[in-house]
Amino acid sequence: MASTPAWKPAEAVQGGRAFTTTIADVDVLVTFAGDATGALAGEWTVRDADDDTTLLTGFDPALAGTRSAVQIFASLVSVADQLTPLLVPEPVATPLVVEYTVVKLAAHDDDLVFAQTVAATLGEHAADGWRLVCVDNLWAYLERPDARSDR
Repeated sequence: MASTPAWKPAEAVQGGRAFTTTIADVDVLVTFAGDATGALAGEWTVRDADDDTTLLTGFDPALAGTRSAVQIFASLVSVADQLTPLLVPEPVATPLVVEYTVVKLAAHDDDLVFAQTVAATLGEHAADGWRLVCVDNLWAYLERPDARSDR
């Protein structure tokens, strides 16, 4: 996760604690169960703050019996780390497919004519999306992304 979300206190049931934040455009509400004395039980629940759907539940043994704001913050960081992969879809990796081809260059005794012929040949291929990788003797090695890799 790139950064810890900004948590804001929210209204909670007597003895419990609650916090809200937004992760990936989803407003979430995390509630920590507690007793009448304010000691936490260790149980927590994450709900979608808009439609009250349960997104995640868990138990943090470090919270059991504590009222510590530091422990609550540590638990919120842990909850966010678990929740973020559920709410932030990873981009689908598309493998890059590259086509290669070899083009025989026309030999010519005159360097200027050879250069012009090579430039014209490579220009024709460039119009079709090919780019020059290297020239070895009278061979040009070309590559281009395969149009079929978009599928």
